[in-house]
Amino acid sequence: SETHDGKITKDMRGEATFKVKGASGLVEYIKPRAMTVELPKGTVFPTTHLVALIASSMSGENFLGKYLFDGASFDDPNMVSAVIQKRPTNDEFVAPVAKSLKQTEKWNARLAYFPIKSGKATPDFEMDVHFRQDGIVEGLVQDYNSYTIVARLEKIEVLPSGRC
Repeated sequence: SETHDGKITKDMRGEATFKVKGASGLVEYIKPRAMTVELPKGTVFPTTHLVALIASSMSGENFLGKYLFDGASFDDPNMVSAVIQKRPTNDEFVAPVAKSLKQTEKWNARLAYFPIKSGKATPDFEMDVHFRQDGIVEGLVQDYNSYTIVARLEKIEVLPSGRC
């Protein structure tokens, strides 16, 4: 569900399933209307996408292309193309709270989201992601052409080992 000023503006419900990891899948929506969407072979969810992005970054690759399903719209899934670069040590986009964390490798990635249903040659939107080897995303910038959303990590609570 999406809310604005405490009121629900969009409510989508459904379930995405894969019979076998790496195989094609199926999304069955029940709200706001019943419908079924097929997911191509190799489609991943957001956490798996971030893990793949980190693995590609660590191995020195500078590109990753994956089908991504996040359930945010009926336009899912998207082909997400990511161009990766190592973050310079003097990177200006540093979340202040990240200074209190252990030093680790950091990268920037420019992600372009292409809805596979439309077959358009241009992305619906692009996003810059500033992420760390430990999976913490320090910030992101979503560019929708007519407006941009900037988010920075403001607070983090590190849980003791064994509680996850």
